[in-house]
Amino acid sequence: MSINDLSAFVATLLAVSLATERLVVVAKTSFPTWLADEKKTPAQETDLIRDRWRRIRVQLVALAAAWVTAAALANFDPTGEVPLGADGSGSIPVPLLALLSMGGSALWTSIVGYASALKDIRTLERASGSLGFHARAREQGLTAVDAGTAAVARGASRAAPGLTAAIERIGTLDQPPLQEPASRVARHG
Repeated sequence: MSINDLSAFVATLLAVSLATERLVVVAKTSFPTWLADEKKTPAQETDLIRDRWRRIRVQLVALAAAWVTAAALANFDPTGEVPLGADGSGSIPVPLLALLSMGGSALWTSIVGYASALKDIRTLERASGSLGFHARAREQGLTAVDAGTAAVARGASRAAPGLTAAIERIGTLDQPPLQEPASRVARHG
């Protein structure tokens, strides 16, 4: 699964999840005694035993709302597949999308955690590439700068005979790759 497929999946899941949440709020507002009014203990805490059936009804309403919303994306086929992305290369079954989208905040907390971990991994990969570039430059007697370029070391610039050799070594260093495909910076050479 490519990053574009994953991005399309998360966008679709978010859209269905938000629509499901709105439909559940409408149902809870329309039928407050069945869906919205929690059973309380004398201490005004939620009585988990007496409130069990209300919570089950809310989950069933959420499942039905998610299923209808996901089916709408699949041309109202309740057992069909929802296409992902503009090119439609991937798809997800309507029942699975409905189950995932009714997950609520617990699901989105997990997704945000995974996205944060992915960002941390990319940051570490960039740092590792930069450290490797700096080490290769140091091995060749060059000074590396954060922009990914190597310059002649100060000592080598004073020695005219060694200057030419050092400048030739600059071209042999590999610059760290750009990790951002949407970057406006282009590398030449």
